[in-house]
Amino acid sequence: MPSKYKTLWEEELKNKKLPDRYTGLLKIDYEELKNLKNSFNKEKGKLLIKELIDGKVLLVKNAFSKELVLEIKNKTIQFWKNNPNTFQKMVEGCPDFHRIITPDVAKNYSVGAVRHTTYFFNWNSDPCGFNEKIYERWRYSKYLAGLDFYQYEKNTPKNGAVDRIQIVCYPPKYGGVEVHKDTNSNSSLAISCYLSSKKNKDFSKGGFYCIDNNGKKIDLEDEIDSGDISLYCPTIDHGVECIDNNERTSKDNYDWNSGIGRWWMGLFTNDSNMKLNRKTSLSLDKYHSDKLLSESK
Repeated sequence: MPSKYKTLWEEELKNKKLPDRYTGLLKIDYEELKNLKNSFNKEKGKLLIKELIDGKVLLVKNAFSKELVLEIKNKTIQFWKNNPNTFQKMVEGCPDFHRIITPDVAKNYSVGAVRHTTYFFNWNSDPCGFNEKIYERWRYSKYLAGLDFYQYEKNTPKNGAVDRIQIVCYPPKYGGVEVHKDTNSNSSLAISCYLSSKKNKDFSKGGFYCIDNNGKKIDLEDEIDSGDISLYCPTIDHGVECIDNNERTSKDNYDWNSGIGRWWMGLFTNDSNMKLNRKTSLSLDKYHSDKLLSESK
């Protein structure tokens, strides 16, 4: 189903480029996100796309129920316990997998991040049984980004661009992501889903931030509830400040299968490892892959 927002993005980007910096926060409810497609209004759509290209973050409230958030977390933990910690390239037949990314491992990535991360792909058997529930939210987000409602869902790595559900738990003291830009090669919007929040007391410090026009880190976690989604241009400088860095946890005694920490889910269409000149995220700092590594020894 072709998106009516595609031409709005194209028109707005004729004389502009995607933003580097954060300029403010917009809020809507999940039902309003659905209505952006189901009750399309061109003038309202033009204004929203303009604000996104100007650097706004759109926070979609109540996208996931408390019950669905808990289901996703519990089934992901069970997936960890049932499957080995491993790494797989995105090539034909790539299985779903999870990887524990310690400070030592983080230095090998294009963007340093310490976390327990899990990857699910649509060509596999949906071992946790929640992919379709996630896609119900993802499709409306894709549509706002100017993509077809079902775009990329049937792709496999040989097609170049593939959908990937990434579910993450950031551990206390070490968990975070250095400031970076994500690629916009397959979508004009990054899609972040929050499965934890400060308000729920899942963690007390750190979390999602963006960089504003003054070079200042703007912490957005006080606005976020568990079950929310944020949509923003992936080129905005952003990261995850270290979670509860005053904790006495050490990387050697933390139980990586405990699920203790900050939970997050990213819905991204990535360039597979079979695509020539594939684009990946760009680090703007080496906090987690250099500084944190040295501190943890």
